[in-house]
Amino acid sequence: MLSIQEEIILKRTLDNIPILSKERKPILECLRRTLAEDIVAPEALPPFDYSTCDGYALSSHMTIGATKNNPKYFAVWGEVCAGAIFDGVVKWNEAVNIMTGAPIPEGTDCVIPLELAEKQDNLLIIIDQVQSGANVRKAGSDLARGSMVIKRGTIISPLEIGVLASLGRSSIEIVRRPIVSIAATGDEVIPLDGKKDKGQVFNCNALCIASLVSSYGGTPLLLDVIPDDKDKLRDSILRSFESDLLITIGGTSSGLKDIVSEHGFETMTFEDSFNHNRLPLTILKDTDNRILPHLALPGKPVGSVIVFEFFGRSVLERMSGRGNCALNFYNAIMQNEILNEGKANVYARVKLKKKQEFYIAWSTGKPDHDLICANVEANGFVLLPKTVEKVCIGDQVSVLVPGWSDI
Repeated sequence: MLSIQEEIILKRTLDNIPILSKERKPILECLRRTLAEDIVAPEALPPFDYSTCDGYALSSHMTIGATKNNPKYFAVWGEVCAGAIFDGVVKWNEAVNIMTGAPIPEGTDCVIPLELAEKQDNLLIIIDQVQSGANVRKAGSDLARGSMVIKRGTIISPLEIGVLASLGRSSIEIVRRPIVSIAATGDEVIPLDGKKDKGQVFNCNALCIASLVSSYGGTPLLLDVIPDDKDKLRDSILRSFESDLLITIGGTSSGLKDIVSEHGFETMTFEDSFNHNRLPLTILKDTDNRILPHLALPGKPVGSVIVFEFFGRSVLERMSGRGNCALNFYNAIMQNEILNEGKANVYARVKLKKKQEFYIAWSTGKPDHDLICANVEANGFVLLPKTVEKVCIGDQVSVLVPGWSDI
């Protein structure tokens, strides 16, 4: 959870991160992307009156007074199918066999369904008055020509894809995907295909964060691991100015080799005399006045995921023109006990499940940010402040459910 001061600083920081440029893509490549243009109807939709059922098109005026004892007769001649236009004008005592989706012939204004029609030879017998417009979809009843269809900033779903296709749009302008450079730091971190010696660990955090970037619409760019060397750190950051966001992992504490904050670049800050909270999200500036948002994640697996959820997600949504989507919290009843043995602010991994009209949750492992395997079953996180020693069975908790999680 962010404090009010942290939320203020975060908003100021995000306001200084520009929305990315747009690109044109085929509509089938635009699912879950952000629309970068207003879509206006080039014509009415539907563009013509058409039948909503199979039946007979005729003039409703000629059915006035029709009863079982006083039937009205119409001569059936010709037919019109979907995709075709009826050639001619239907006279007052005539009807046309019409198919679903076919344009309404001139001289008619209603359709009697096939299953309700009574026919003898070539005569249609009407025993009830038919209302004008019955079983007819009017031109422009869905969209009027020139009306706003989809607004800029909309996240494209399958439904929008269908609407765009109905307007004849094969491509649209969308906000391009953010390119996110991701670099783990530390002499102890080695690539997955490296030979691990004692004291070394595989670069698991970077792969996890890269997956999160992809899930929120970004394009991850995995960089080489940055050793505990200030010059190499600066060189790696300098190359990252070609991307839209830099995420470093590790090196954020106060140890001898925690050097991420010593990158040497100018940092844009958005604090005032009342707000001294420092966020892991900053904006770097190089000598050419290029800017690069920088998110410094902790090296602990759970901590890096949580910090990304609070800050990385917000940056990607801002760059994509989506605004800042609210985090998802669910109230749940704990089914087992959680001990805060370290007496620190930690997020416990939990499994959240709906049971009838409420949610239940149970811990998937110790609330230790260094432990990885407890992540496998978890789909949510519960904050344990350092003042809380344990959560008991039956306690109500607030569960943070990340946007990529499935409950």
